[in-house]
Amino acid sequence: MRLVSVLGSSRCEADSFEYSMAERAGELLARAGMGVITGGYGGVMEAALKGAAQCDGKCIGVTTAFYKNLEKNKFVQREVRTNSYNDYLMQIIDLSDAFIVLPGSVGTLFEFSAIWALMDVKAIKQKPAVCVGEQWKEIAQLMAFYSQEAQQSVGMFTFVESPQEAVDAVENFLKTPAVS
Repeated sequence: MRLVSVLGSSRCEADSFEYSMAERAGELLARAGMGVITGGYGGVMEAALKGAAQCDGKCIGVTTAFYKNLEKNKFVQREVRTNSYNDYLMQIIDLSDAFIVLPGSVGTLFEFSAIWALMDVKAIKQKPAVCVGEQWKEIAQLMAFYSQEAQQSVGMFTFVESPQEAVDAVENFLKTPAVS
């Protein structure tokens, strides 16, 4: 089973637009036969797993001892526990066959940047990475404006406006045989 990481704000509330986008992404991924992997805590992480769980999807949560006062959310079916934040992020990246990046804040920007950098220097293999929302396109365009290297690598990302478009893009990428 293919696993797709859903990244986004950990601080959004259940009645927010971000939460509902993540829940929809999780649901669509599960309906498409893909498992969902998140950080296993609140906000977008909880919402994506909730959406997947409601459709009997596979729900993996990566957690870390770094966050001493946080408990995994109730939708985590399989927990992958790490000792450090670096291990936490690398587990999410390594376990994922694709990434969906939803609107978020500084932590999501860090994850987006880490995925971009690691794929760019070939520290990890190229994986489908789909960004939902105008903010990611603007950030990538800003980086590409200031860096010729970024101009060449920004094509690693697909930019869309909705969870449905994101899941459709991931499905299309994962169906296409890799070129070696």
